[in-house]
Amino acid sequence: MFSIKTFAVAAPLAACILLTACPKKTSADQASCQTVAECHKAAEQGNIQAQNYLGLAYFTGLGGVDKDPSQAVSWYRKAAEQGDADSQESLGKMYQNGWGVDQDDKQAASWYRKAAEQGNTSAQKELGDMYKTGQGVPQDEKQYEFWYQQADAQDKDTSPENDARCDTFPACHRAAERGSAYAQYTLGTMYENGDFGAPTDEAQAIFWLRKAAKQGDSNARGELDKIKNSDAIRKAAEQGDARAQCELAGLYDYGEGVPLDKKQAEFWLRKAAAQGNDEAQDKLGEKYLRGDGVAMDENQAISWFRKAAAQGNDDAKRNLDGIQDNAKLREAAERGDAGSQAALAESYVGFGTVLNYKQAAFWYRKAAEQGVAEAQYGLAELYRTGFGVPQDAKQAEYWYGKAAAQGNADARERLDAKNNR
Repeated sequence: MFSIKTFAVAAPLAACILLTACPKKTSADQASCQTVAECHKAAEQGNIQAQNYLGLAYFTGLGGVDKDPSQAVSWYRKAAEQGDADSQESLGKMYQNGWGVDQDDKQAASWYRKAAEQGNTSAQKELGDMYKTGQGVPQDEKQYEFWYQQADAQDKDTSPENDARCDTFPACHRAAERGSAYAQYTLGTMYENGDFGAPTDEAQAIFWLRKAAKQGDSNARGELDKIKNSDAIRKAAEQGDARAQCELAGLYDYGEGVPLDKKQAEFWLRKAAAQGNDEAQDKLGEKYLRGDGVAMDENQAISWFRKAAAQGNDDAKRNLDGIQDNAKLREAAERGDAGSQAALAESYVGFGTVLNYKQAAFWYRKAAEQGVAEAQYGLAELYRTGFGVPQDAKQAEYWYGKAAAQGNADARERLDAKNNR
């Protein structure tokens, strides 16, 4: 049965590292979890720190979890709705860049404002920039200057509790120079990926990562290993090794040891695919199927899947089967079959070949209007989270009510949770 908790991206989406400030922990809200599983439990119970951690983990792959921007959005939203400024700022970035959610400048500005009003300097600058360009808010030079003045005043804060702040590049630089291992690691990744206004500079990245590693930071040691490994892979790729070309494409796809760059990922996949590498052919097909760094084109996807499948690639065969199954479902759905409409919607939220929340909302609505309880619940979840439709609590409650009236336990749980707040 569909649940927002099980939104699973069929192929990892583009992601560059999203760094958040280290929020101050209170005894009532401190996450005591030591593992991702423990954090899941704490987060489900409403722990803000755990929710924020899971948002970062799903976005960056922290803690060994599979990267899933849609799950990151879901967890950031839970913490943001409880008033956590760092999560509000992160959620603003997700909306501004369209990571795991439909790109929406107005939503981005709304969440940046919530965080900015609580003193988050990164959000203050982002909101200021939006006022300067008129992006998501009316263009207003005075508002731009106001929010930058607010941020600059905090950037000058040199108090001990501000030592490890890394929500802006300048603040992180000062914290790193004061010896914070966390800040040194974070600054290294900023230089590595060109994040938060930092120039892309591999030498500076390695310099700061080494400083953090010397203080025992395991994340910094791991990042240094990735950079070293990526250099070796690049040399082999440039010498024409198809397997290395495919591996290098993967590094660029996820920003591992190199800056995230979808164009470079496509370039190296094409190099490998042209040499007959079946894995590259399958991955290139997936890019076309999902519009990941290239224009969505199902015909191109099928062409590459067939090339890979002809060489025995099982993933490509499954992808072709998935496309065929979706085509059959669509035919039945378009004839008005409610069950097929609900199943087609499910295929678009991560249980099929293509991730497309707008299509999911369209088909959930078709089935929901025919009385399918699971589709009513699924549509309510989309309205609750803002995936594929504008976020609308009233519409969510309406469809939860419809589903609950038919005995849907998940919908009843959502309504009970809302009523017990």
